[in-house]
Amino acid sequence: MEIQTAPVKKIAYLYGPLLALVSIISTVIMYVWQLEKNVYLNTIGVILTITIVVYGVINFKKENGNYLSIKESLKAGLAIAVIGGFISAIYTFIHYSYIQPEFIDNLYNDSMTEATKSQPNMDKDTKEMIEKMSKFITSPFILSTFSLIGTLFFGFIISLITGAIIKKDRP
Repeated sequence: MEIQTAPVKKIAYLYGPLLALVSIISTVIMYVWQLEKNVYLNTIGVILTITIVVYGVINFKKENGNYLSIKESLKAGLAIAVIGGFISAIYTFIHYSYIQPEFIDNLYNDSMTEATKSQPNMDKDTKEMIEKMSKFITSPFILSTFSLIGTLFFGFIISLITGAIIKKDRP
């Protein structure tokens, strides 16, 4: 006989957009106040992300009669991360394509400057290859894809740790 658990959708639809909202607000604040490399703001974002995923998993546990397996914790945490990550990735793409495209240009120029510094005598073919790779890596699509992957990875780790700490097996 299979044990019925509460659906993950409710938790994911509640906490996923909240996770995305934190990411979007963080991006907007960094853009408006030109704080792209502010360690404190990034730390606050990480703490809020951890808090949102942990509370989502805890609420999922409460909705399941106060029982939670690590598998269920991963399912809830990753569902939150998927929804939050997709919304955030879409905004990241829009932000760096239309709102702040100069960030992409600066990122590309910085990477080319570093490549030139590290290899001042590189030949023309190597330089062209580095330019193509830098253009590809600094594109809004790749940045938003890495944002999604990072959110999923971070959500996995947080929900795994949370599940290991608060798990309670069914009798």
